[in-house]
Amino acid sequence: MRALAIRSAKAAADPIRRRTNNRARLMARVSAVAALLLLAALPATADFDAGVAAFQRGNYDVARDEWRPLAESGQSNAQFNLALLHANGFGVPRSPDEARRWFAAAAEQGNTQAQYNLALMLQAGDGIERDIRGARRWYEKAARDGLAAAQNNLGLMYLNGDGMPADTARAIRWLGRAAGTSAQAQRNLDQLAESLPGARVTGSRVNVRAGPSRQSQVLAQVGSSDAGLLLDSRAGWSRLWFVERETIGWIADRLLALDGDAPQAKAEQTTAVGSTDPADVREKPVASSAVEEAPEESDERTRFKVASASAQLREGAARDASVSERLTYGTEVVVLGHDGGWRRIRVPTTGAEGWVSAFVLAWDEAAEAEVTARRASAPPATGSGGG
Repeated sequence: MRALAIRSAKAAADPIRRRTNNRARLMARVSAVAALLLLAALPATADFDAGVAAFQRGNYDVARDEWRPLAESGQSNAQFNLALLHANGFGVPRSPDEARRWFAAAAEQGNTQAQYNLALMLQAGDGIERDIRGARRWYEKAARDGLAAAQNNLGLMYLNGDGMPADTARAIRWLGRAAGTSAQAQRNLDQLAESLPGARVTGSRVNVRAGPSRQSQVLAQVGSSDAGLLLDSRAGWSRLWFVERETIGWIADRLLALDGDAPQAKAEQTTAVGSTDPADVREKPVASSAVEEAPEESDERTRFKVASASAQLREGAARDASVSERLTYGTEVVVLGHDGGWRRIRVPTTGAEGWVSAFVLAWDEAAEAEVTARRASAPPATGSGGG
């Protein structure tokens, strides 16, 4: 549930960001990008076009006066752009409530970008009451309409169990849809693959089934040359992700050879009450007692930023660990160590420490540039001589 649209359209958004000097606000970034996408391709009346021209000149009062009557008459593009003004305080006092109202009006009419912006607001609780179910609903609508940023964020919601039971298989499917056009989604998939234990097929012709039983539909066949990544297990069956085949399905455990760390990953499973759907089965996280330490803080590779609309700082490396606080988009953090798909971090500005999912972090390019420049300007080290 990620800030992907911001990254993918960063270059297009920069002119507005420079004029407004509002880089720190999540909705400013997202809304500005979305607006530029619409402004570039919208057929509209003369009043709407006059508002576009005024907006591009920075005359936000004029843009507001042109768009408001159109928005009130039901034009979704004007509703979206009016929401943009209220989200950022362009020509009007900044009002998350008004931004939500106009984003919602446009979203109800099928405006995909408005659906995505509304989902971001609801997920983050950006000046409004947090509504995770509402965020999921609007992400799904935009994701099914093909918006990669929404597909990425919906995948992360399933991955982290944000407002729903965690479901790695569904997370992979949504992230996979976005990965074709989203570098962030592809990175998320790659990180997920690195965190999962592997399993090797031992038979020469093995069925991959839709559910954990011999009566379930056969999705594909694999052989002894195939290896998958373990998602979860149930009653003598394991659900695997065959990355190269782009297939997820169940195989009987007797037909698999697991990697050395797979028994830990195949720990006790939990199922939703009254549910028999394999999609509701999720792995109960197991926190390892041995935490691999990251490099010293002076290593620039430890510097990251929160790249999700909302990230939960937990007291342990598990989804059921207590949440100590919620980190906002763009928060700078230092990675201290890692345990599987979790990262132990410290927030330099507050000193808070805890665990977050690796998927809510993005490498801090600004920090990298700063460290590179500092190293380049440092005088060369001199030795004291000797044999």
